[in-house]
Amino acid sequence: MTPRGYDMKKRAASAEQTRRRIIEAAFALHSRKGVAATTWQDLADEAGVAAGTVYNHFRSFDDLVPACTGFGMSLFPVPGPEMLDGLRSRKARCEKLVRTLFSSYAGMQGALRFAVVERHTIPIVARTMGEMAAHVDSLVRATLGESASREAIAAGNALVDFRVWDALRERELPEEVICGIVVDSLVRLR
Repeated sequence: MTPRGYDMKKRAASAEQTRRRIIEAAFALHSRKGVAATTWQDLADEAGVAAGTVYNHFRSFDDLVPACTGFGMSLFPVPGPEMLDGLRSRKARCEKLVRTLFSSYAGMQGALRFAVVERHTIPIVARTMGEMAAHVDSLVRATLGESASREAIAAGNALVDFRVWDALRERELPEEVICGIVVDSLVRLR
């Protein structure tokens, strides 16, 4: 007879794998059609589980969206200000900031496009986007330094905003050109 503890561990591992499949499905669907247009049945179909299983793991979008965002950030991370350690020149810090953020944006482009719009109507998306904006703000402040003016910080946040990157990409500018434009602009801020 198999010890009960082993079965419990196996069940817990299976539940965790199911949860992960649902989160991956949510990330894919939110990238293709947004949070608002994604139903529990869509999630179930994409993850290969029953709709009740989705609901057992995530009672609402308030539970699902942070898990989905966390998954996206694990795939396309944006480190903290420590990523700037050892970079003495403003230009080097600006290049690191821009390349890191824009790389993350490229990986989450679909989800971010929907989130920019849905933040106005879905509170959990607004909260998640607010948290992301606060993190980016901390990176902009660390990049520009303590002497940067309030206006420089505001302009820096605007320059590295997803919407700016996305608009430049839509105009089919090469990534190197986009990075160069934004880095040159950031370096000039005082």
